[in-house]
Amino acid sequence: MLSLGTIYNNPFWIFYSSNEPFNQLSQLKGKRIAVGPEGSRTRSAAEQILGKGGVNSTTATLLPFAASNAVEALNDGKVDAVWILGAPDAPAISSLLRNPSVRLMSFPRAEAFTRIYPDLVRLVLPQGVIDIDLDIPPNDVTLIGTTAKVLVRDDLHPQIVQLLLQAMVEVHGGSNIFQRSGEFPNGTDPKYPVALAATDFYKTGLR
Repeated sequence: MLSLGTIYNNPFWIFYSSNEPFNQLSQLKGKRIAVGPEGSRTRSAAEQILGKGGVNSTTATLLPFAASNAVEALNDGKVDAVWILGAPDAPAISSLLRNPSVRLMSFPRAEAFTRIYPDLVRLVLPQGVIDIDLDIPPNDVTLIGTTAKVLVRDDLHPQIVQLLLQAMVEVHGGSNIFQRSGEFPNGTDPKYPVALAATDFYKTGLR
């Protein structure tokens, strides 16, 4: 497998219901946490990252709710927290961001996690970026996330690679909350070797 580069940031979110603000992963011990179904990428990441804070199936109750089911479980008091992956405009995440009864956890030691796991990135959700008038969120929130990438077989023809890269620029070259225009796609991949045709593309553009 070869990489054609990374295309966007995909943040993890921890939403919770509590009168007490959480600023440490260890505060999730003893809680009921929706982390997604067994075998899912979301649950795997939750078990890996929360586990670094001592939060696991022994110290907390990890439940298979995901997306809208996780939102419903939190609203109904069936879980105390939700671990979820996705863009801020995804329906489940958007509803939680705008729910005044729910808090968003600012991720503790985000920079340390990016050093432990090179595939992770530190992200910041700026104050008011979701709704300036309602001041959502009411303060900057530090998050961590993954960076999505495109992988291809190493025998894919370079001209097809060029067409894929052009499409990646057209779809992902703009700006959003977690990226500035032109930041993606790019030829940085900490895990997979980048295809030579992709490296040339990022240096010279489409030929």
